[in-house]
Amino acid sequence: TRARVSLVGETTREDGVPLYQLEMDHEVSPRTLVVLWVRGKERPFVERLAVSVPPHPPVSIPVDLFVDQPELRGAPRGEKDAVLREGVFAGKARELSFLREDGSTVGVVRTERVPLWGVVSVRDGETTWVARSSGTGAKPSLDAVPIAVPRVQE
Repeated sequence: TRARVSLVGETTREDGVPLYQLEMDHEVSPRTLVVLWVRGKERPFVERLAVSVPPHPPVSIPVDLFVDQPELRGAPRGEKDAVLREGVFAGKARELSFLREDGSTVGVVRTERVPLWGVVSVRDGETTWVARSSGTGAKPSLDAVPIAVPRVQE
């Protein structure tokens, strides 16, 4: 599947921490839009996400996951230098591999040329995600206020 990923908003919170609005518009039918509100720079944190699948109203839910938690990717298995030979992010990169508990592997290519997270691609046995472009002028696609699901108290 193809997806348009856009950084459509950036602000600084009262505590001085940056907050970003990132939208992933999947090119499927019905149109599926996922909006992430990400805070922080050094260790990005997905604070809340919203999912919109028309004709249903969008729903927003809180999330408590660090983007770069190793447990989300598996145990590190190795890394090596890589070169991206073409595209907007061509240049030096690092290729990392992770071993999941089920024995499968996940490959991640990172470069500082990709905004916000630095991830160019993620590959596992079932899917591949590749950053194709980035740029300015992105506008929000979320056209309705999501129904906010509250955080469940522990």
